[in-house]
Amino acid sequence: MTFKITTETQAGGYFLVTAKAKSGVTCYLKGVFPSASFGSAADTEVAPAEHAVSENVVLSGSTRAYAGINPKTTNNDYGKEFDRLHLSIAGDEANSISLDLPETALVDRPVATNWHADPADAVPFSG
Repeated sequence: MTFKITTETQAGGYFLVTAKAKSGVTCYLKGVFPSASFGSAADTEVAPAEHAVSENVVLSGSTRAYAGINPKTTNNDYGKEFDRLHLSIAGDEANSISLDLPETALVDRPVATNWHADPADAVPFSG
C-alpha cells in the first residue's frame, strides 16, 4: 500500500490520509480507525473519532481509502509540535511507517476517523 497525507481546512483543519493499493494488488481495510501516533508517547496516539465500525473498503486499481486525523481536539494553546505521523493498519502495528506531514502539527488529544471509500466521510468533526 501507499499512503499520502494532505492538509484539509474543513472542521477547523485536519490531515487527510489517502491509502492506495499497489498495482496488481487487492487490499482489504476494515472500517476502523488507523493505528497512528505523532510521537512515541501515549498521549500522541490517535483515538477514534467515530463510535461505530464503518463498512470495509476494498482497495484495488484506482480505488482509494480515506481517514481523517485531527491532531488537536482541545480548545487551548497547549500541545506538542510534530512534523511526522507514524501510521499502521490496525492489527499490523509491527509494519508501521513514518510519513512527513505537509505542515507542523500542534498535537493534543488527536482523533482519527475510520477508513472510508469517500473522502467526505473522513472529516473528523469534533464534539
